[in-house]
Amino acid sequence: MPLGKTLFRIPSTGTGDQGRRMDMLEQSVVKFAEDAERAFDAGGKWNLRRLKVNSTAAPWDLILANPTVAAFQILLPDPTTCTMARIKIKNDSTSTNGITLKPFEGKLIDGAATLVMNTSRLVKELFSDGIEWKAI
Repeated sequence: MPLGKTLFRIPSTGTGDQGRRMDMLEQSVVKFAEDAERAFDAGGKWNLRRLKVNSTAAPWDLILANPTVAAFQILLPDPTTCTMARIKIKNDSTSTNGITLKPFEGKLIDGAATLVMNTSRLVKELFSDGIEWKAI
């Protein structure tokens, strides 16, 4: 689906506030479709990374984390700059040392300031809704 084309037109049957609300709804639908297209284009292009120390994640990272030596932190990117992106993190060890996922400057993961993975072999997948990260 090429960007910039009207997917469909919501007929405006009213004037004033109702017409403006319909225009806003149409803009939201088009933005969602554009974000979905970007996510689809990036799909299948996971970046495999192996981590043992503090690091910064990027959209579409598939991280195999090994906290055997010590707990560490993974800083997540700003979810407002990568709507529809995903990041997967797996504790690729039998260690229960914590892997702390920390969002970018004041952003959240499901409303929380951090998410700690302290179970061996645990996998978490995060999804950016454009506002915060969601664990799915």
